Amino acid sequence: MTSTAGATASRSPARLAVRLVFVVLGGTQGGWMARIPAIREATGLDTARWGLVSSGSAAGDVVALVLVTVLIGRVSSRLLSLAAAALVLLDAPVLADASSVPALLALVPAALGGAVLAGRTRVPAG
Repeated sequence: MTSTAGATASRSPARLAVRLVFVVLGGTQGGWMARIPAIREATGLDTARWGLVSSGSAAGDVVALVLVTVLIGRVSSRLLSLAAAALVLLDAPVLADASSVPALLALVPAALGGAVLAGRTRVPAG
């Protein structure tokens, strides 16, 4: 016997939204990772400088964690997730065509948006 409650819960709008968020994050992250060698070559950065510039993502994560801590009780999960997804999607074309260090600094808002998404997207229990 199968439970219709379990089948219905797996198709709930909240669960579908979480799946969509993971697709957005996976697509943008995968696109970025595939472009790293070409972007590094286009910018002409050596290994040490590339490491410094790419640490902007970690800095974005720290900023995002602080931001999520402040916003967690003030803004709905839906609004935070939509804003973060928009930020990640707007940032993706900049990263795809990055050929300078300032363009690479777009990693910070992308990381911030991803961290907000990861921190606030959850499936309600029951």
